[in-house]
Amino acid sequence: MFSSGEPNKSKVKKAAAEATAIWLRLHNDAPLPLRVTTLSNYQGGSHCYHEFAPGVRLAGLCDDREISLLFDVQDRHRKPVRYGFDVYGHAIVLPNKSVLFAVPRALLQNGNTVRFGFQKETTANKIADYGTEIKLRVRE
Repeated sequence: MFSSGEPNKSKVKKAAAEATAIWLRLHNDAPLPLRVTTLSNYQGGSHCYHEFAPGVRLAGLCDDREISLLFDVQDRHRKPVRYGFDVYGHAIVLPNKSVLFAVPRALLQNGNTVRFGFQKETTANKIADYGTEIKLRVRE
């Protein structure tokens, strides 16, 4: 299943009392693409790519795409909280581009954190060779 990533849900404004999720932005400030794990596959535009060398390109998401980012949940003691999905894909966040993703507000209660990972591209000659995954945590 492929998704376009066109922003639509993230543009809906709700009062804090009515909102069931928060929208976060992941911006790639690195000079190389990042690979993130998602709950769907996304089609990038033909004009959205990173060029390592003439003719050596890696397609990725256009700027400000809305994605379903895969993350895990931990309690205040960093013990796992049951949450997640069995099926996932990957998306490429290009240099100087951003993606938006939602986190259900209920997951961030009681000192919980959500944790997601990304991998940076490490070798310009092998565009599929990604390094060790880096984890980021978000809390209320």
